[in-house]
Amino acid sequence: MQKFSTNEFQWLEQVPNSPACLTTRLSTVLYNSINCKCRVETMNPVTGEYRIVLQGNYNPQEVETQ
Repeated sequence: MQKFSTNEFQWLEQVPNSPACLTTRLSTVLYNSINCKCRVETMNPVTGEYRIVLQGNYNPQEVETQ
């Protein structure tokens, strides 16, 4: 697994991101986290739109700060 960089957060906010790219980037963030949790804020069954919030902590000693 790729080492986490604080630049990952800026990249995640760029729009648009493909599902494959998001999967890779989020996997890197989650894999390098000490703890994490997920909350589904909204889910609209009519439109298919959803909002998921991820929250966690990464290990600052193992993170590249570029």
